Amino acid sequence: MGLADRLGALMRRKGAPDDEEDEESSEIEIEDDAEPDGDDSPTGGEPAPGRLAWIRPVAIAAAAVAVVSVLSLAVWLLPGVDQRAGIPRVVMDVPAPAKVENLVAQEPARTTSAPAALTPAAPGSAPPERPAGPETAVASTLVSPASVVAFAQLPPKPPAKPLSEVPDPALVEQGPQGPLPRIDGKGRQPWRVYAAQAAAPQGWPRVGILIEGLGMSRIETEAAIDRLPAAVSLAFSPYAADLAAWTARARQNGHETFLGLPLEPDRFPVRDPGPLALMTAVAATENVKRLEAVLSRAPGYVGLTSYMGERFLAAGQQVRPLFQSLKARGLAFIDATPGSAAVVDKAGQEVRLPLARVRLRLDDTPSRVAVDLRLSELEAAARRDGKALGIAQPYPATMERIAHWMRGLEAKGIALVPATALLEEAKGP
Repeated sequence: MGLADRLGALMRRKGAPDDEEDEESSEIEIEDDAEPDGDDSPTGGEPAPGRLAWIRPVAIAAAAVAVVSVLSLAVWLLPGVDQRAGIPRVVMDVPAPAKVENLVAQEPARTTSAPAALTPAAPGSAPPERPAGPETAVASTLVSPASVVAFAQLPPKPPAKPLSEVPDPALVEQGPQGPLPRIDGKGRQPWRVYAAQAAAPQGWPRVGILIEGLGMSRIETEAAIDRLPAAVSLAFSPYAADLAAWTARARQNGHETFLGLPLEPDRFPVRDPGPLALMTAVAATENVKRLEAVLSRAPGYVGLTSYMGERFLAAGQQVRPLFQSLKARGLAFIDATPGSAAVVDKAGQEVRLPLARVRLRLDDTPSRVAVDLRLSELEAAARRDGKALGIAQPYPATMERIAHWMRGLEAKGIALVPATALLEEAKGP
C-alpha cells in the first residue's frame, strides 16, 4: 500500500463510525505487521502506518493538559480569590506591644491571690495552701513546673528573725513609672539599710547562695521563702506578678532580696530577655526608661543581679552608664553573667559600685549528683579565696541538695552568709 493510500485510509477512519473505525484500525495494524522491517527505516522505504496511530491520542492529551494549566493559572491570579482556601489555619488576634511605661507601672491583672501570710513560717511547717489557678506574670500566663510534693524533701526552715519593714520613706522618691530607691539626706544607701546581717566567725571562709528567677511560680517561690535558711539571698524576676508582696514576704522570713535585671544576651532574639531588657541597639533614653521600670517594680531590695546579658555586659560604653545610675541610687550589683568579668570589673572600679561576682552556677545540670559536685567546688573556692558566691534556679532537687548541704557547713568551718556580705566596693582616692 502506497503512502497516499495509507493517508486516505486514515482520513476515512477519522470520519467513520466507531465500529468502522475499529475495523479500519485493525486493518492498518495487520498491514503494518506485514511490512518488512526494512521499510521502518526513516531513510529507506515508506514509514509504517502503525507509527502514525499514536499521534492523535497524544495530541489530545497534550491539549487537555495545556487547557487545564491555563485555567488553573487564571483562577490563581483572579483578584479576590483566597488561594489558601481549604488549608487548615488558626487565626489569632495579637494586640500591639504595650509601651514600657504601661507594661509595669500598673499592677498586672491577677488570676491568683497575692501572697497572703506575711508572717514567718513556723519551723517545720509546710507552706500555706493557695487557691488553685494559673500562675500570672506581667503580660503572660505561666504554669508552675513543680508541685508542693516535689519540695517535700526540704528540711524545716531554721528559725529566722524578720528584717525591717520596707520601704523606708526616706529612701524612696517618686519616678515617672513608680517609686524609685534613692540615697537619703543623711547619706544612707538602700543596699546597706536593706541588707541582711552576716554572722561569720573571724577567719572562716564565707559562702553565699543566691536563688534567682523567683516570683514566676507560686509553689517554687513559696518553697524558697518558707523553707530555705534566711542567709540565702533571693532574686525576683521583674516580670513577676504581685512582686511587692513577694519581696515583703521574703523579708518577713529573713531573706534579703534582689531584682533580676534583663540584659541583651548572645543570640538575640533566639534567647529573648523580654520587653524590659536593656539593649545595645536602642537609644540611651529608652534604656533609662526600662531601667526605671525595673527599679519601680518593688521596694526594699538591695540591688540588681544580671539576667542573661552576655552581649550587653561586653559593651563598656553601655555598662558604665548603668553602673553610674545604680551607684547614684545606692544599689549594689551582682554579676551572674559568664565571661563578663573584664568589662564589669573595670566599670565597677571606676564608678566604685558595690559589686560581687557569681563564682559557680550550681544547677546547669539539674541533677542531685551534679548539684552536690558543684557545691563541693564552691566549698573549695571559698577555702582558696576566702569567699565564693553560687547561684541556682528554684528547682526542687537543687533546693533540696542546697538545704541539706548547708546543715553541714558549720562542722566544716565554713560560714553561710547573705550575698551582700560578699560585695566589694572600690575605695575612692
